[in-house]
Amino acid sequence: MLVENLSQILHNISMLFTYKDTAQNQFFKDLIKKGKCFVLLKENGQFIFAPSRFVGYIENDIEKHLKNSGKHGGDTNIAIRRILGREEINESVEGLFLTFCKENEITPDNKSRRYWVVSVSLKEEQLINDLMELGAILPKTTRENLSLARIGQGKFRVSLIDFWGGCALSGCKAINLLRASHIKPWKDSDNEERLDVYNGLLLMPNYDSLFDKGIITFDVDGEIVISSLISRQDLKAFGVKENMTIQIQESHQKYLDFHREYVFQK
Repeated sequence: MLVENLSQILHNISMLFTYKDTAQNQFFKDLIKKGKCFVLLKENGQFIFAPSRFVGYIENDIEKHLKNSGKHGGDTNIAIRRILGREEINESVEGLFLTFCKENEITPDNKSRRYWVVSVSLKEEQLINDLMELGAILPKTTRENLSLARIGQGKFRVSLIDFWGGCALSGCKAINLLRASHIKPWKDSDNEERLDVYNGLLLMPNYDSLFDKGIITFDVDGEIVISSLISRQDLKAFGVKENMTIQIQESHQKYLDFHREYVFQK
C-alpha cells in the first residue's frame, strides 16, 4: 500500500536511516545510489535524502522492500506528489545531495534527479531528532517503537485502538481517521511513558487538535474542561459540547494531572 500522509513518509525515512550504521548499510547505500527522486529534510543541521522508491510504501522496511517484486518509483512518486506536491530539479539541492553521498561513501548513478524539499513542523522535526539521539543507546526494536509512538503509529497506536475501540470522546469507529494522542506530551515523557497505553487518547482530528493545544482537558472523573480562550461559536464548529466525558481509569490520572497543570490553557 502506498503512503497517504507525511507521518508515514517520515516513519519510512526514520526506518531507512536505522540501516545506515548497521549490517544493512549496503542496502542503505544501494537505495541512495540508484535513486532518482528523493525526499529531502533537514535534521540536526544536516540534510537527509531518502529515495521515493523506499519511502513511498506504508510502514516499509528492508524485508518488505526486498520481497516487493512490484515496487516501482512511478507508483511511489504519484503517492508522494499527492502529499508534497510535484518534485523538482534543483541544482542547489543536487549539490547538497552529492555532498551527502560523499560523506556516506556513495557513488550515485549518473542520472538526472528530482527532489521534494520538506518543511517539517516542530513535532515532525523532533521525531527525527529523537530517533537519531535514541539510536545510539537503545535496541533497534525499542528505537522503532518509540519513533512510531511519536507520530501515533505502530504498537502505541494499536494499543490505543484495542483499549478505546474508537474515539475516546465521541465513540467514532472510523479508526483510520482517528489520531493516537499522548496525554503527557512526548517531549515531557520518559521512554516508558511514551509507550504507556494509559498515556494516550484515541481522538478524532478536531478533538486531538484542541487537546494538543490545551484548549480542552479532562477532570478526575473524565468530564471535559474547556479553556476560556475559545468562543462558544468556535466550540460548536469543533463539535464540542460542555457535557462530554471520557471513560478513564486510575492509571490515566497522573497523565491527566500533568496535562491540566502544564498543557491546559487556563
